[in-house]
Amino acid sequence: MAEIQTFPVTYLLLAFTIGTSWLALRNRSIQIKLMYSPYQILRYGQWERLIGHPFIHADWMHLAFNMYMLYNFGKLVELKLNMDFPNWGGLYYLSLYLGGALIASVPALIRHHDNRSYFSLGASGAVSAVIFAMVVMMPTLELSLLFIPFGAMPGWLLGLGYIALEIYQDRRKRPGDNIAHDAHYWGAIAGILFVPLVRWEYIPEFIFAVQLWWQT
Repeated sequence: MAEIQTFPVTYLLLAFTIGTSWLALRNRSIQIKLMYSPYQILRYGQWERLIGHPFIHADWMHLAFNMYMLYNFGKLVELKLNMDFPNWGGLYYLSLYLGGALIASVPALIRHHDNRSYFSLGASGAVSAVIFAMVVMMPTLELSLLFIPFGAMPGWLLGLGYIALEIYQDRRKRPGDNIAHDAHYWGAIAGILFVPLVRWEYIPEFIFAVQLWWQT
């Protein structure tokens, strides 16, 4: 209970996303109604798809991965924002998450506005925004990913590699690749841009931390 009180927004997002994803996985009609479809949004005004798609997932593995990342990184961001903005930290964090989800959806809205067969879903764009806001605010925090064999590395370096990889995969996308890579790196960009909007001093602090890491 104490942890929930310390990280209320993270737990609210986890509970709501798990709940709506569970409903959508049990009831296919809900999933179909909320899946992101630029064609349906622009042609028929189904704007609930833009708002709803980050809260549903394709399967349990998809949901588990996104929620695992949100649980681990979201708590760090929420704690940092609450420390720096005692009265507004929770609102800023929620704005980061929802804003990241929306900004991550814009490229597909432009690229697939006339593609009636394009659909996507999931919280990856929003979670990417949270992770990269953390990377800017805590750039030398050691991070590691299961599929990268090099062990832990500072967040800023891992973040650069992640964005480069996602852009590369998006540009050379092959048939059968159903991952929305553009949502991943645009979500990351949203998280990066969010940071100086709430506190400009995070940028010189980021530069100083990276310089200090480089010199040691």
